[in-house]
Amino acid sequence: MLQQTRVDAVVPYYERFLEEFPDVHTLAQASEEDVLRLWSGLGYYRRAKMLHKAASIVSEDCEGAFPRSQTEWQELPGIGEYTSAAIASIAHGEAVGVVDGNVRRVVARHGALRLRANDRKLHQHAQNWMATRMTELAEVQEPGSLNQAVMELGATICTPANPNCDVCPLKIGCAAAGKNAATFPLSAKRAQEIALDICFFLAEKDGMFLLRPCTGRWTKGLWEPPSLECCPDSQLQDLWSQSGETGMIGSRLGAVRHRITKYKIHAHFFRLEGARKDQFVAPESVPLSGLGKKAIRAYLST
Repeated sequence: MLQQTRVDAVVPYYERFLEEFPDVHTLAQASEEDVLRLWSGLGYYRRAKMLHKAASIVSEDCEGAFPRSQTEWQELPGIGEYTSAAIASIAHGEAVGVVDGNVRRVVARHGALRLRANDRKLHQHAQNWMATRMTELAEVQEPGSLNQAVMELGATICTPANPNCDVCPLKIGCAAAGKNAATFPLSAKRAQEIALDICFFLAEKDGMFLLRPCTGRWTKGLWEPPSLECCPDSQLQDLWSQSGETGMIGSRLGAVRHRITKYKIHAHFFRLEGARKDQFVAPESVPLSGLGKKAIRAYLST
């Protein structure tokens, strides 16, 4: 859950998740829909799907025994280089370095490396730097503590803006200390955004809404109101009917901006009258997408 999500946002989700799935066997036996329902709101839903698959492997193939080494952890779905190193070093004391954005920033400044924040070369420099630090550990020192210390250094002292070089324990030997540290690393190269205009159609009866499983690759497994690619309002009804749907498109309810990975979405919400009631679903019973939640809020606020 902490991958790409802030700690303060994760805590309530984590507590609810553990209450529902107290051990790996319970999680493995749950349906994917139930897992996504508890995850709904955290975003990056592929994490939840991979976690569910990994739990099944640990429960069924490994009889509940968790991996220990970084190599073994990486054999599970959704467990990559960063997560496997963090678990193996912190939980099991393996001398492997963790590299995240904070670590890359520390290393870029320590060596005054003019590389972009998301450049693979910087990542490799950081891996090598951390590997060297691991060889310097005394016998009584813990690899996990070193990893956490460097990550914390980047989060609290060697910050993206206004780094506090005066109190940094790595000041001596840092090529950028006290000079222009904040200019390292170079800004990350941003992926080209894809703009989408989508119309959503809202129908409700006694707290039940017309909801469907999503088909988009970034929201597969979640639910939201039916939608179409936007066209002039005068053409919406014909397009809706031609797609085999029932009901009459009514008034416009509003619009919101929404981002999903590289997609920049402009979502428009419309009231729908005369939809088939046998397709209505209680929103709390299914894992809603972020856009699905925004759509329902727009309906309820009118």
